[in-house]
Amino acid sequence: MAFDPREEDARLEGAVNQCMDYLANEGLLAPNLFRTVPPKAIVEAAIEDVLAGETINFVAVNDPALCTAVLMAGIRRMNKPLFPVHLLDALAEAQQLSVHDPPETKHLRAKQILTSAAMQGTVSSTFLNLVGLLNLLGQNTASNGTSYAQLASTFAPDWLPDHGRGQSTATPEGRAAMQLCTRVMTELIIGIYFMFPANEDDQGGGHPPLNAEQHGQPRPPAAEAAPAGGSPKVGK
Repeated sequence: MAFDPREEDARLEGAVNQCMDYLANEGLLAPNLFRTVPPKAIVEAAIEDVLAGETINFVAVNDPALCTAVLMAGIRRMNKPLFPVHLLDALAEAQQLSVHDPPETKHLRAKQILTSAAMQGTVSSTFLNLVGLLNLLGQNTASNGTSYAQLASTFAPDWLPDHGRGQSTATPEGRAAMQLCTRVMTELIIGIYFMFPANEDDQGGGHPPLNAEQHGQPRPPAAEAAPAGGSPKVGK
C-alpha cells in the first residue's frame, strides 16, 4: 500500500525516535552496536510494519542489533533526507576555521550554522537527537566497543546524495567525499553537547526544543568539560 511521502516520513521518523529512546535508556552498553546486523528480511519486515502504522515495542523485543538496524533503515528509507546535506560544506568550513580555536569557543561557528538552520526549519530535532545519542554511545565505548570514529564512519554516507549509494571510494574524489563526511560527523558527535548543553536554560527564540528527558544523561568526553544533561537543546 502506497502512502503520501510525508506520511511515510512521519511514520519512519517516529520509529527512528523510538529506536533512539530505547538505545539511550536500555542499549548504551550493548556490544557491537551497528556492527551486528540482523537478517535483511527481518529488518525489511519491521520497516513495513512501521509504514503500515504499527508500533514496535523495542523494550519488549529487547534486541539492540535489530533496533540499530531499524534506525538506520528508517533514516535511509525517508523520502526527505534526515541529514541536513545542504549544510555539509558550511560545517566543514566552520570546523576547519576553528581548528586552532580554544576549547571554549571551538564549536561556536558550527553552533551558529545549526542554530540558524533550526530557526529556518531546515534541520530537525530528530537529527540533533541522533547526534546526541551517538555522543552517548561513544562515551560508553569501554562497554559497547563502539568508538566515535566508528559511529561517524557508519553515518558518513548519509551526508551524500542517496545515502552514498553508488558513491565509489575507489576514486580520489569518492575517497575525499567520504573523508569529508566522516570528519564533519566526528566533530558534530564530539561537540554536540558543547554546542547545545542539555541543561541549558531554554530561552525560547523559536528554536525547536528537544526531548531532554528521553535520552539519558550525557556527559562530554573527559578531555573537555561541559554541562551534563539529556538530549541537546537548541537555544539562543
